[in-house]
Amino acid sequence: MSGQFLPFRPPPLPQPESAKATAASTGTTKTGEQHAMEEDSQQDVQTRVYKAVFTIEETTDGNGEVKIVAHSPELIEEPESGSDSSASAGPVEPQTFLERMALRQLRYEEARRPRNTMLAISVKRQRKLKMKKKKYKKLTKRLRHERLKHGRT
Repeated sequence: MSGQFLPFRPPPLPQPESAKATAASTGTTKTGEQHAMEEDSQQDVQTRVYKAVFTIEETTDGNGEVKIVAHSPELIEEPESGSDSSASAGPVEPQTFLERMALRQLRYEEARRPRNTMLAISVKRQRKLKMKKKKYKKLTKRLRHERLKHGRT
């Protein structure tokens, strides 16, 4: 199983109100809700994306009891989508064995997929290759004959 999980972050600690904030909230110029909305809009929204791969191990005893254990390695922080242009400048090699095997399997399936391109050469090239083949066969036949004549095999 793999997915994108955000780690648990507890809410920020409550901050004591300053004298200005209490005066402003009691006054008619700003209500408490408007003041809270302005504070929320001033805070920057930070989003982090983490990648986790879970390994599930299933063992069956001689009695037929099934035991399932899930192993979860550390979370890996992925780069943001905005910085992909800098990260994609160089190919990123997978670090773990399973990632390398998955990548190898994808490449294998890609190679096995039938090509949609036409594999044909011109008549001129076909004739040229045929002559090359004929000359090579003639040469090997002559050399074989020479070897037999001199008593070498």
